[in-house]
This record gives sequence, structure tokens and C-alpha cells, in this order.
Amino acid sequence: MSWEKLKPEEVATIAAAVRSRPETRRTTWLNVIEESMAVTGRKYSRQALEKHQAICDAYEGRVVAHQKFRKTGSKERVTHLDAKDRRIEKLERELEEAKAIINAYDARFYLLLANTARLGFRREELERPLALNRPSEKPATT
Repeated sequence: MSWEKLKPEEVATIAAAVRSRPETRRTTWLNVIEESMAVTGRKYSRQALEKHQAICDAYEGRVVAHQKFRKTGSKERVTHLDAKDRRIEKLERELEEAKAIINAYDARFYLLLANTARLGFRREELERPLALNRPSEKPATT
């Protein structure tokens, strides 16, 4: 058994894997443990997996779908968009954060550019390499 906590991405992936199980087959907690081992490479107990609401909801959904299939014989359509939708939302948030950082850098650049123009620096002076203040090297004497 692993003593490491599940990351939110792992929980979402395990829940999606459980949701993708066919309703024609009975889903048990042993199946959920096997799915979690396939996703994370670590073995978690039922109690550890049960603490996460997304995994419980996916498990209960599969149990209900299997019971419905046994009674009626019809399959339900499962959408696999939950994990993908979360990933897309996460990437959109990261994109917004990156745009905010770029805008902050642009504002800083324009401020520096305005200050250099105000102080009278020319472009040639700005492009000139800085002089290094190194101590002068003395030739070795023997």
C-alpha cells in the first residue's frame, strides 16, 4: 500500500477510467484499485480511494449503470469529456496567467524605454556592450 496522497490530476484520471468501464461488466472496488494502480503505479486501499468524492461518484455511477443493464439489457452512453474538459479549463487558466505575466513584462519594458528616452539615451548607447570592471591581469614573471 502506498502512503503517498493522490494528486487531483490522478483522482480525475482514476475517476475517468472507472467511468469508462463497460456497464456490461460488474464494477467492484477491486476493479477500482486495479485502475488506480494502472494510472499511478502505486496500490491504494479502498478506504484511501473512497475518500475522494469523484472516485466514489464514478464507482456508484458504474454500479447503477450495471444494475440498469442487468434489468433492461440496454447500454447507456458514456461521455468521456469530464477529464478532457478539466484539462482544457486548466490549460485556459494557465494561458490567462501567462498572458498576465507577459503584459506585466511589456509594461515594465515600456517604462524602462520611456525612462531611457527621458534621460537622453540613444539607441546606439543602449546597444553598446557594458564594460566589465575586471582587475587588470599582470603578466606572470618567472
